[in-house]
Amino acid sequence: MGRRDGGSRRDGVRRLTLSNGLGWSPEGSVLYSVDTIPGIVFTRAYDPSTGACGESSVALAIDDGSPDALCVDADGNLWIAIWSAGQVLITSTRNDLSPAQLARFPSSGHLFTVRVGISGLPTTPWAGPPR
Repeated sequence: MGRRDGGSRRDGVRRLTLSNGLGWSPEGSVLYSVDTIPGIVFTRAYDPSTGACGESSVALAIDDGSPDALCVDADGNLWIAIWSAGQVLITSTRNDLSPAQLARFPSSGHLFTVRVGISGLPTTPWAGPPR
């Protein structure tokens, strides 16, 4: 995973096997990314003004399935598609919650799965408009 500054490329995070699913926290200061093969969702500090990323740490390790696409909703919840499982995992953030908030919302930070019983259509290959 890297970035471009003008016309030059800068290396970013190394030691990834299959990088997928980028998403930013609502305020833009945290970058989430998926490494599909080991089933890990990483988190990094992110500076929106410079594009600089901090060191990564494991936000989630998913043992049952391969995380793929990821998005973050306006409340900071992660929505993670699980490859070949027909699942979407949803996790709420738990950090910085007070004991009273955790008592009121005990499922904060837990993973949720819903099985909808519906199969999607195959994707349609598309190479972009003619040049």
